[in-house]
Amino acid sequence: MGQFLDYYKGPLNWNLGQHIFSVGVAGLSVVVSLVLLVPSLGTFRVWAIDIFISLAWFAIFGIVVRWLRIEDGCGARVYDLSKVAKTTFCGRWRTAEAFAFISAVAWLLSGILGTSVLRSRKDKQQNKKKGSGGANAA
Repeated sequence: MGQFLDYYKGPLNWNLGQHIFSVGVAGLSVVVSLVLLVPSLGTFRVWAIDIFISLAWFAIFGIVVRWLRIEDGCGARVYDLSKVAKTTFCGRWRTAEAFAFISAVAWLLSGILGTSVLRSRKDKQQNKKKGSGGANAA
């Protein structure tokens, strides 16, 4: 996406805004992932950020799919991954498509993991309180 923006020399339009959004989300993802790189219980508490970034990556995936199908002439076979990582224009776009989807799924799984860890921890704390409350009453 960044390479496309670097080579773009035309007037500003909606498609360019979508690509700028894509690069912005990619940058935000890098910053957030570096901040949350240190594993601790606190990193699981920001699961909503993971879900939000996942939704943004799914939007980018939709932008890339739309671009592949309509704008660039790569053909209607969007999910044809035989050209991924090739140096052609369509190959680069298909690679961006694949990585957008992989990133969306990875952020979504991170958000799901965060909610499950927090829920498990909350259940353990409630069970501990119930167990110690019954012992004190006897």
